[in-house]
Amino acid sequence: MAEINNNTEPRIDNPANYLMFNRTEITTPGVFEFMINPWREAGGGSLRVVFETADEQPLRRVFGTVSYGSQITPDPVIKSVVNTFSQQQAISPGSLVTIYSPYLSLATLTGECDLLSRLPTDMRQYAVRFNGIAAPLLEVTHDRIKAIVPYEIAGSTEAEVILWVPQNRPFVAGGHRSPAVMVPVQETAPAIRTIDHSGRGLVDARQIANEVWSQHGPENPVPRGGAVELFVTGAGLWATQLRGDIAFGDARPQPINPFADFLAFTGQPLSVTIGGVPAKVLYAGATFLRPWALLQVNVVVPDGAPSGQQPVILKIGNNDNAAQRATLLIQ
Repeated sequence: MAEINNNTEPRIDNPANYLMFNRTEITTPGVFEFMINPWREAGGGSLRVVFETADEQPLRRVFGTVSYGSQITPDPVIKSVVNTFSQQQAISPGSLVTIYSPYLSLATLTGECDLLSRLPTDMRQYAVRFNGIAAPLLEVTHDRIKAIVPYEIAGSTEAEVILWVPQNRPFVAGGHRSPAVMVPVQETAPAIRTIDHSGRGLVDARQIANEVWSQHGPENPVPRGGAVELFVTGAGLWATQLRGDIAFGDARPQPINPFADFLAFTGQPLSVTIGGVPAKVLYAGATFLRPWALLQVNVVVPDGAPSGQQPVILKIGNNDNAAQRATLLIQ
């Protein structure tokens, strides 16, 4: 702490940068602890600190300067690796995943396909590896990375996940890596995208009636016999060999097209129940300009489905999304 000069009052450049605390929050006399945002002037610097009483007349004020060091950012650490749609720790080869880690990128970085429709595995020196295999990246934000689990880890029961971030000191691929985290791997880890992206509640579905698309929701329940389009991940391996970083799909929406065999899912058996009643699957496969990790599943709401908010259970292979508690609103 620099020497306090009670005769010189610091100028308040931006009152919004000041915090107010109650006296009861200072528990130890003469000691006050606070954290400096690690992104603020990463090369180090100083902060002005002002203490002012609010319950005494006349007001008492002391102020000074706090200097802080030049550490650039905290070392990277993986907090969790979850299925992007279910937000649960259930991943499979080719599934969309979210890796949570604090203090990543100040700007949001979005993975863009190259001329061969490949997603990047290195985004400004941000990278993720599963069992040493680079994962295709979809997005990097301040506290998470969205990626695709490489299909090459198929056959493993767990995967070692390591995160690389850019740093000033060199490392493999010019970055710095986090400690390894081990995550369980399943053959399939079915999950349906929900409206609020929380992993639970109403599914993010489009319905078609009289050749008109509309978004399913509280104001637009689906009638029995209506077709809905769901978006799914965690389907596992396809029968043919695929690269998870390839974005590919048919540009035409296919809500009830039974002839889209070229793009149809050819992996393990897939079935859907709505309200406990089996639903007819019209199409399951790739979708327009999206990676193979994102599956489009079109189903018909069965006539015997009850009204109201009903559970949607998607089963692929031996696993289902029952723990997700995803629902569809039926008229």
